[in-house]
Amino acid sequence: MPTTPAPIDILGVLRLAGVAWWREFPPIIGLGAALITVPALLAQLAGNSSTEAATLVTTARGVCAMLFLSAVGYGVLHAFARRPLAPRRFIAAGLAAAQPGLVVALILGAGAVTLRIVFVIAAALDPMAGGFVDGIATALGVWALVTLLPAVPAAVAERLGPIAALERAAGLTRGNRVRLLVLCLMLALAIVPVAGLIGIVIFGQNAQPADVQRISAAMTAADPGLWIALLVDLLLAGLLACVPASVYAVLVTLRAANTAR
Repeated sequence: MPTTPAPIDILGVLRLAGVAWWREFPPIIGLGAALITVPALLAQLAGNSSTEAATLVTTARGVCAMLFLSAVGYGVLHAFARRPLAPRRFIAAGLAAAQPGLVVALILGAGAVTLRIVFVIAAALDPMAGGFVDGIATALGVWALVTLLPAVPAAVAERLGPIAALERAAGLTRGNRVRLLVLCLMLALAIVPVAGLIGIVIFGQNAQPADVQRISAAMTAADPGLWIALLVDLLLAGLLACVPASVYAVLVTLRAANTAR
């Protein structure tokens, strides 16, 4: 009968992710510039477009973000194994090895979108229950996130298919999901003030949602606010991309120590 796994060190995971982001900063930023910043910039410069085009752009940006997550995870895991890659190798090898993680990320993304559509339809059929339905959708989404958080790095590191990667992630997080929920909440709480500060810098202290939308839509490549937003997104994306790999590495170590007892 399996024993209860040791509790994961939340601060240790955050510290590990921060160190990985700092030490592998050049290739992570290089990948992020290509897969996060450039697509966001092109989408901004494209301006208003049809619904179909907007959907295509959003989908393409999502795929690029998932590819970024998979490639960064591969390089970071190499560093954790004390086999760090040179920046060019980090980028090339990460992209070449990203396919299993990308497939898993696409499945998770499709599942999240499907879940959201189902609940939106349910809320539309019964508007009075809209808030309750949204709450259920949010709770299910967050719990799925903490349960499957290491799925992408598991797929990349162990060359697993999507089902095996999801099962591996669920097995690794069993017994630590509440702590991983706290980890995700801590990350969210850390990002909120940063986003608020950047919003004040770009849009002004008293900007209303309508003002933010109008100013955002009017931004061009000559607007400093656009570049500030892109830079912050790039830095945050790089840091957050190190978190799943750090969670995976720590959980694998805990499982190995638990098995050796």
